[in-house]
Amino acid sequence: MKSICWNVRGLGSPRVYNPHMVFLMEMELNQKRMERVRNMNGFINGIDIEVEGTRGGLCLAWNDNIADTLKSYSKWHIDVNVKENNRQEDWRFTGFYGSPYLKD
Repeated sequence: MKSICWNVRGLGSPRVYNPHMVFLMEMELNQKRMERVRNMNGFINGIDIEVEGTRGGLCLAWNDNIADTLKSYSKWHIDVNVKENNRQEDWRFTGFYGSPYLKD
C-alpha cells in the first residue's frame, strides 16, 4: 500500500504518484472546498475536519482499495483502522498536526 502524509504546501508536486491514502494538514479550507479538493484528486472517500478561523484543517482521503473505520477525531488528529482489500489483517493510522509555535 502507498500512503502519504504531507503539509499541503507541497500538494500537486509531480514527485508523488497514485497514493492509496493521503493525510493532509493545514488545509485552511471550509468543509465544502475540502471535499472538492479531495474529489478533484480522485479520492471519493474521506474524513474532513474543517478549519477553525484561519488555522488548521485536516483531511484523510482514500481510494476504493481500502476501507477506513473512524476511531476518533479532533481538530488536531484523525485516528482510523485501515483494512486493505488484498490483506487479511487491518492496521491503525493516526494522523495528527500541532502548531509549531509555543503558547504561553
